[in-house]
Amino acid sequence: MCFDSLKVYGKTYEQMGSLTKMFKMMLRPYNMEEIEGAFVRHLTVSNEMPTPKDIIAIIDPSTQPKKWSHDAFRDIKRRIRENQFVPDDEIKYCDDYIKAQLNEGENENR
Repeated sequence: MCFDSLKVYGKTYEQMGSLTKMFKMMLRPYNMEEIEGAFVRHLTVSNEMPTPKDIIAIIDPSTQPKKWSHDAFRDIKRRIRENQFVPDDEIKYCDDYIKAQLNEGENENR
């Protein structure tokens, strides 16, 4: 249904077999309810054919690399300094941000 109704940008119907195999291979770990729900969520925001990675990101966002924000980090640290309430997940974000920055610096030196 998606192939027939969404934008697929240059894909031909003959490629549908390979596309189906790729989706089956990548989405095998997930159950049908999760997959269908992810497709529905995707369709509420896009009229383009999703990739398996798009569907996996909806089902399990933790599989995607974090996008770090220096501004968010600074804001959380400011609230900590000012003794404002900061939830545990934001404190963890700061710890993970620092680790990511340190790892990035180590990778540049290699």
